[in-house]
Amino acid sequence: MSAIKSRCDLDCFNCKFKDCINSQLELSDFNSTQEMDKNIIEHRPEKKTRKLSQYALIRKKEYHDENRDNKKAYAKAYYDLNRERFEKYRLKNKARKSAYDREYFQKNRYEICEKHKIYGQKNKEHLRERQKEWREKNRDKIKEYQRKYYLRKKQDNK
Repeated sequence: MSAIKSRCDLDCFNCKFKDCINSQLELSDFNSTQEMDKNIIEHRPEKKTRKLSQYALIRKKEYHDENRDNKKAYAKAYYDLNRERFEKYRLKNKARKSAYDREYFQKNRYEICEKHKIYGQKNKEHLRERQKEWREKNRDKIKEYQRKYYLRKKQDNK
């Protein structure tokens, strides 16, 4: 081994021999290759999205409009087949998701509230119409709830 070491300079990336005469991989060589791989993966340039031509955009919209019902039917069938798996995953990760959502809201509270405020101002009439429709649709439920609430308050005051 000492004879091989004297001829090899252990610079595997700039080796002067066609066939490597060093059959052992040193720890430093392994670490340097790992570091190179890590740098290649981390510093990969972001993919640029392709810009579609006006004609392609029109065709894409037409295709979407034509196949909207098929897409919905396919998605519903897929969900029905995998409902148990989705429910199991949802229950398993419920606490983790709630914690993430709570933390995200705490960090971005002002931006989220501002977006909601702007949306509410822009769509005031639409939201009122939806509320009226919902109230008309659920009139009986609302009356029942109000009766129960009134009776509960009445008993609390006695």
